Formats: sequence, C-alpha cells, structure tokens
Amino acid sequence: KHIYKMKIIIEQFLSKTNNLDKLLISLIFFFPLLLTISIFIADLFASLSALIVIVLLFFKKNKDIFYKIRFKLYFFLIFFFLVLISLIFSISYEKSFLPSFFYFRYFLFVVGIYYLLKKYSFFVNILFYSLILTFSVVSFDSIIQYIFGSNIFGFKVSYATHTPYVTSFFNDEKKLGSYLVRLLPLFISLFYFLNLKKYPTYIILIFGFFIFLSSERTALFLYFIILFFYF
Repeated sequence: KHIYKMKIIIEQFLSKTNNLDKLLISLIFFFPLLLTISIFIADLFASLSALIVIVLLFFKKNKDIFYKIRFKLYFFLIFFFLVLISLIFSISYEKSFLPSFFYFRYFLFVVGIYYLLKKYSFFVNILFYSLILTFSVVSFDSIIQYIFGSNIFGFKVSYATHTPYVTSFFNDEKKLGSYLVRLLPLFISLFYFLNLKKYPTYIILIFGFFIFLSSERTALFLYFIILFFYF
C-alpha cells in the first residue's frame, strides 16, 4: 500500500510540477540529511532554495499564495533591517554583521516550504519521506558505528571519561542527540497529519534509543520533555 502511494506521489511530482518547483522540492527533500553530512552543502542547498523563492515571488501565477503571508514577509524584512542596522555599530563588525547578512536565506527557505505545501497537496508526503530517509540513514550508520567502532565514513566512536558515545556523521562533534531530538516533534506531527497514528509511539522509543547512545544530557532532557507532552 505504501509503495503504491509512493509511486503515485512520484508520478505527481514528475507530471504536475514545473522545472523550477521540481528543483525546489529536490533541494528541500535532501536538506535534512545533508545537515548531518555536510553543513557547507546544506547551506548551499538552503541558499539555492532562497534564490528560487525570490524568483517565484515575481511570478504572477504565485501571487495568491504569497499574498496570504505578505504581512509576515514585511515584518521579517523590517526586523531583518533593524538587526543589520544594530550590527553596524557592533565592536566586532566582521564577526557579527557579515555572517548575519545572509541569514535571510533561512526565512526564504521556510517560505519555500510554505509555498510548496499550499501549491501541492502531495508535498507533505515528500517531507515525510525526506525525514524517513534521513532517520533511516542516520540510525543505520549509528548502529554500525556502535557495533563496529566506526561508521561508514570511518568516523570512530568518541569517548568521554571512558564512556563511548555515538556521533554518526557528525564525527567528533557531540551533536547526534541534539539533531534527533529537534527532528522528533516534526516527524511525529507528520505521522498524525498523514493519519498514521499507530506509529508515533514506536518512533519516539526508537529515537530515544539513539539519543541515549549519543550520551548528550541536554538532548536527553529535551527528549523527556517531549515524552511528557506527548503522553
């Protein structure tokens, strides 16, 4: 059943979307996984998505979609320029103003997701499959690293006071648990949105297992908060 549904979604993606929308969907689909593998490439995908959204804003046929969030767009622009003005007077100009100047790409990235959700009913399924792909790859890699001592890229298990902790694609950075715990609420919401209500409990427990392997106390604390509100 799920394979048949996936086939229909792929057919809709190929037949009902124009080339620009196809590119935007593809960039967003791989973004969550790229965050674990390469921040540079993920940043590049976010920047390309932002450029596509800017182009889409000038298309008359998209006017109704963006018109509904025009006040949010205006508010962000005002807020963004106020932040830039304040950073001009920063004592560390190069470390504050220049990096912050391009932060608008993340806002446009979110606008791109909104645009696709409004235009294509099947896009929510694409988001769902994107997270399934991401979690499947990361969890598989984490298990390999935990059992064999190194992951598929050769990144070895890290140690903190003789206690091993799994990092997967993050190498020696202790970020796996933080990444998963922030992905979890979005993942759960998509299960409910797609009326797959019998799966979230299992997903939460599986996420908890990998968050525990990461040995991140903050991530574990946030995980228990999610558990509390969920149950």
